[in-house]
Amino acid sequence: MREVHNPGRFEKGHLHTEETKRKIGEAKLGHIHCEETKRKMSEARVDYQIEVMDLETGTKTTYYSISEAARALGIPKSTVSSYFTRNAPKPCKGRYIFTIQKNKPTGVCLKIS
Repeated sequence: MREVHNPGRFEKGHLHTEETKRKIGEAKLGHIHCEETKRKMSEARVDYQIEVMDLETGTKTTYYSISEAARALGIPKSTVSSYFTRNAPKPCKGRYIFTIQKNKPTGVCLKIS
């Protein structure tokens, strides 16, 4: 019988055997999505976009996730999340204003085979 680690946590007590882990790894080996596919999956998955207004340059940029915006701006994603959570009245880092743009459903259905 296998030992259960952290019951009730993320794995719900189930542990894969080493053989199963190896099989899963082999099945995924070499499978890499191209950047266009990653972008399409991201667009299909997310029902909102993050719009960033840079007050120094006057440019507006749209990102498909908080993580993507944070990476592009070189700031922690927790900083961007906190901006929305706290309804921050001032620009983030004295430079960026974030807004959430809700997307309308497109009716696109992706079939993954």
